[in-house]
Amino acid sequence: MVPAVRRELFPNAYVDIAIAVLERDGSVLSTCINAASVALVEAGIEMLDIPLACSALLAPSRDTFLMDPSLAELEAKDSSMSATKQDVTQFTMVFLPRLNQLSQLHLTGACSAELLNEALVLGTDGVRAIHEEIIRPVLLQ
Repeated sequence: MVPAVRRELFPNAYVDIAIAVLERDGSVLSTCINAASVALVEAGIEMLDIPLACSALLAPSRDTFLMDPSLAELEAKDSSMSATKQDVTQFTMVFLPRLNQLSQLHLTGACSAELLNEALVLGTDGVRAIHEEIIRPVLLQ
């Protein structure tokens, strides 16, 4: 959240964000980041942009990405996803859509630079879709 908040307007302020997850179905980190961003907007905290997050899971077969995977997809043990947790690559990116700037990247597992670049492109498209189709219309109401 820090790169997006206009801290010069709040020099002595301290904002603490607490999120209680009551139920989860995968992509918890990205969902919490999106909820915190909307909460900051609703609280009237001036920001340069709305930080939004998107998650992706790279299957061990290394041929497809699952965007914002569900809990079932994260824990899948069927033939197409049969692998240990060490074989699965998951990433969460936080992107500032209007500024076209990557704010944070959280990566677990291993992948090549080419696959990471593809994941970042897919994640950027996902964040833009979240911004344009979900967040922006709600905030403009």
